[in-house]
Order: sequence, then C-alpha cells, then structure tokens
Amino acid sequence: MRDVIVALVFISFLLGCSDSEKDSNFTLIDVPVKTAKEIKLSTVAISVDSIALETLDNNLLNRISEIEHDEQSIFIADIDALFKFSRNGKFIKQIGNKGQGPGEYLNINDITLDRKRNHIYVASGISQKIICFDLEGKFVKESKIIGLNAIKIINGSLHGIFTTYGMPSADKTKWIHNSYLVKFDQDFSPSDTILIKSVKMDKGTGTSVGRPGDQLLTEVNGSLYVYLNETYKEPFVRDTLFQIKDKKRLASLKLNFGIEDRLKENLFVQSILRTENHLVIDFSVERYSGMSIVHLPTNRTYIGKEFFQDDFWNTGSAKLMPWDLNNEEFYFIKEGMELVDKFDGVTGEENPYIFIVKLKTDSF
Repeated sequence: MRDVIVALVFISFLLGCSDSEKDSNFTLIDVPVKTAKEIKLSTVAISVDSIALETLDNNLLNRISEIEHDEQSIFIADIDALFKFSRNGKFIKQIGNKGQGPGEYLNINDITLDRKRNHIYVASGISQKIICFDLEGKFVKESKIIGLNAIKIINGSLHGIFTTYGMPSADKTKWIHNSYLVKFDQDFSPSDTILIKSVKMDKGTGTSVGRPGDQLLTEVNGSLYVYLNETYKEPFVRDTLFQIKDKKRLASLKLNFGIEDRLKENLFVQSILRTENHLVIDFSVERYSGMSIVHLPTNRTYIGKEFFQDDFWNTGSAKLMPWDLNNEEFYFIKEGMELVDKFDGVTGEENPYIFIVKLKTDSF
C-alpha cells in the first residue's frame, strides 16, 4: 500500500511543477557528421588499460548495459542481472535476482552508486521500481516508481529522469509528453522536480526518452548536464545539452550536424556526454554509426566513422562509455570472441574485457 501511495504522490507532485527557463545564450558547435572518417584512438587518448572479467558458469554476461565502480569493486549491469567484480576482474557475486519479489527485478534500466552510504540503486522499468542494495548485495529497500528512465547520485542525493506520457493539451488532437529531473528523499519520495523536456505530439504518437545503456545524466565537478535524444521535430530540445543550475534547465550548448533532412539521412543522436574538457557524441546516420569528440577549450573536433579504432590493443572499433568523467576517463567493451588471436589463451567463450581509456586534456 505504501508503494501505491508514494507513486500517486509522485505523479501529483510532477503535475504541479512548472516549466523551467529556456536560456538562449548557449554555444553552437558544428559537428559535420558527413565528414566522418576512420580515426585512431591514439589521436584522442593517451592510454588504454584492460580488465579481463573472470568467467564462471554462474556469471556469464549477455550484454553489458551499465558499469559503476569504486576503488575496490566494479558493478556491472547486464540486461536482467547485476554482478560485482573486483577491480582486477575477479568475480565476487551476483546482487539481487530476476523475479517479482522484494529485492528482485525483471530487467535493469540503470544503476548508480552511492559512495557516501555504500549503497547501489537499481532502476527496473519493467518492474516499475527502484531497489536499493548495500555494496555486499544485501537488499535494503525498494519502492514502486512508474515511468523512471534513468537514475544517478548527484551531490549525495538520488535523482532520476521520469516521464509522463499522453498528458492533456488545449489542442484536442494533440497530447503532451513531459520528462522531469526528480530529486528523491531517502524514502524515495520526490523532494524537488525540474521539467527538462516537453513535447506536444499528435495523439497516438510517442517520443524517445532512453533505452537501457543510454547515458542521460552526466555530472562533472559538481555541474549537472542532461541530454534527452529526440526523434520528433522539437527544435529547442533536439541536439541540445542542458545544464541544471539553480533548479532551472538552461541550454548549455547546441550541436549542428550539418544535415538538413534528418529523416532522409536517418540521423539519430543517442548521447551527448560532457567532461571538463570534452564532449563525446554517439550518433548514427543511414550508412554507419559514429562518435565525435570535441575539445571544448579549442572547439577542435574529431568525427570517427564506426567509432574510434583501437590502435593500443588492436581490438577494432571502440565505442566510448563514461568511466570517470571528472578524470576524463571512458571505457569500451570487447566480447571474448572479438579477442581470439589477440590475447593469449582467449578461446572466445570468455566474459567481455573492459578497456579503460584516458583522454588527452591538451589540444589534440
């Protein structure tokens, strides 16, 4: 019953929130994706370290969607399981189980680590709840939250992106989809909310928010940024990275991809990640996927076709995901089958390897 009450209070709280300011004083950055070409990882990175994840019968990974870590451990979210490894890749345990009971989940949309309280949180969209475990895997608490897309610990507090669909519009042929950044109390009740996206659409149509593995929130040295990919033609939201400041959504920068007909070129921007010195942009067009890195102090831009090519370990293409943004560190994943003949003793049946990438901070 408590979970139902929390959910109803949560929705009512959101509906009472007003829009945040739109700031037109943002930076415009050109990222001409049609100029993408093969780029070596050493062009933008100074080092790449590897971690081999131990392979056992009870810890086979299907597809890694999220990774969190502290000084001792690595927490890896598969589509429907959460595993704990040591920092050198030794398997420790599974946290929680697949199911519908307390402390169980049907899938994992996102995870976030609370280093202050030694907790890890799991957001499950199918189960429609947030679950809290301690770092030893003991179930602590959970609550029903409908429509949650992503979670992150920010300045010691749990935050999430929550979306309401099909809200009424003055135009009876339209409805509105709203996405909010929500700050949660320790009992998972909402304590603060900012509207970060509002799209009016024809009734019966949807909007893109995020899939498991998408990176929606980034925090860099106390500054919070949010990007929500948008397939519908909404000029202000689309291709815009927002900063959350003083409880307002402010446009921090906007990207120009140099494409007039997005539908014809099939351009889709999956994520925009911000560090102190860089933007890392994951995109796809009709004929290929790619990744761009912008060096913000100089606006120098590299646009890699099929991501970046790993010339440190010669493992092929490297799609970068956030590892430690405050230290300009990213990671990429390689399945065991991709490393046969590249690493001694690898047969192709092993769990993936994690490769930790340190970006250059000086101009490329």
